[in-house]
Amino acid sequence: MTLVPHGFLLRCNLADGRIRLELGPDGHRADAAECSVVTSGPIDPEPILERHLKGKPTDSPDVPAAAAIWDGRSRTLQLARDRTGLYPLFYARVGTELVAGPDARAILAAPGVSLELDPLALAGWLANVDGEPSETLYRHLRRVPAGHVVVCEQTELRERRVWEPPPAGSHSPEDASRFGEKLEEAISRSLDGPAAVFLSGGIDSAAVTAAVVAASARAGVEPPLALCVHIEGASEEDTQRAVAVAFGLERRAREAVG
Repeated sequence: MTLVPHGFLLRCNLADGRIRLELGPDGHRADAAECSVVTSGPIDPEPILERHLKGKPTDSPDVPAAAAIWDGRSRTLQLARDRTGLYPLFYARVGTELVAGPDARAILAAPGVSLELDPLALAGWLANVDGEPSETLYRHLRRVPAGHVVVCEQTELRERRVWEPPPAGSHSPEDASRFGEKLEEAISRSLDGPAAVFLSGGIDSAAVTAAVVAASARAGVEPPLALCVHIEGASEEDTQRAVAVAFGLERRAREAVG
């Protein structure tokens, strides 16, 4: 097995139930009744294990996390990724074994995992065309999409969606009007001094920037630094600059390398 910087690296033989596991600093494990649950991120595996033992279907974690659930009774491995997709989760099939974990590099470095590239996925990436959420640039390395569970058995892998985003209009105008207030409250809880924001130029980072500026002013600390990255052929430098100027922020930019 290969050392993992975080989370876990799981190698499971779906035929005989043998499991080899390495835990990173934020990896956790719980075992009972021939079942094992391994998680990555701020999530306790015990409630997931208890829910599984009671026969309840595997759900998408409601916090940023990734989970692997091995049921030795049915020889089934389930890989669940959180609904936000903040924590990655990858897997690769090697004969009757399946290698899984949140770090793609660790999986690709595991013995037996093919490094063959996927020409179609690579062409789509070069042409800036979105591919399937589960595909990667490697033919045999797959990604669990956000809010999905992949069920792995001896002869079959099935992917199913277990969470849907709320439909448009499901939140009241009153709730929507409190978005800025709640965002500032969340930022204030983590603000213990001058901050910095990653300003990409999109609406998400601009909203976070506005909230950090407001929270910093209320806390009596200096305005945040605006940290930007310029990507050749896809830079939003003009928008980044305009947002930083609008809030009176110092802007520090670097060119993307690679």
